[in-house]
Amino acid sequence: MVDEYLVFQTARKTEAKKRNRSQDENKRATKKHKISDQGAVVPKLTKPFSEVARDHLQMALVDETSNRGKPVLEKWSEIEARLSRIIVDHVMANPEGQSPGFDSVEVVRGCRVIKCDDQYSLHFLTKAIGEIQNSWDGLRLKLIPASEIPRRPRARIWIPNMEFEANQLIPYLQGHNRAVPMADWSIIKAEAPQRHSVSFLLQITEESLEPLQKVENKLRFGIRKAQLKIFRSANPEEEQDEVDGTSELLTGMQLNDAEPAEANQ
Repeated sequence: MVDEYLVFQTARKTEAKKRNRSQDENKRATKKHKISDQGAVVPKLTKPFSEVARDHLQMALVDETSNRGKPVLEKWSEIEARLSRIIVDHVMANPEGQSPGFDSVEVVRGCRVIKCDDQYSLHFLTKAIGEIQNSWDGLRLKLIPASEIPRRPRARIWIPNMEFEANQLIPYLQGHNRAVPMADWSIIKAEAPQRHSVSFLLQITEESLEPLQKVENKLRFGIRKAQLKIFRSANPEEEQDEVDGTSELLTGMQLNDAEPAEANQ
């Protein structure tokens, strides 16, 4: 009886260890993912920009007239549908032929990046873009290597610690500071509030730098002027480019900035 009891206890301990190990693995897997706006679990993509730039099969889709990605992002659902139709029609018409492969989940510096599986896919994508590049008024599609995506300046702004919707920030700043062009500004992320202020990391434009300099990098906000700090350096201690999935773009989390927020601005 004693021997049987010892065997039973050993089996229970072994089963408990397996159960705990399985739970730990599930917890680690859960930490690697975040919940998207639609409730689906999606992986968080945080690959360095330099890693993307080295891959010649990764292409960025921009507006040829402005060399910017924002006009493409605004029309992306329509562009994606047109490109998908071209690809589907090709595959259905050539069931035995070579099929192109793509992944377009990533956004880099505000530009949609399309990764091609191989050289054939890159050639196919280039031809497909040529077919639809003039399909939208005021937009002309153009493919450029991901390594050529232009760097845009960033800025941190401090405003009073008050209830304020993030999506209202740039429209309000533009309305109260009309001498500074902000049409292509966007919020990268809202940072943790300080005691007397809250800060936002913004992506701004080259043409706004001179008007900002004229007002000493200060913008009217409510009863005071809000200070901006401009980031132009590629020093990784100040800013780090990352690639983020579509869900990350929508939540305004496009990079981690190591520059500490300044309190009491």
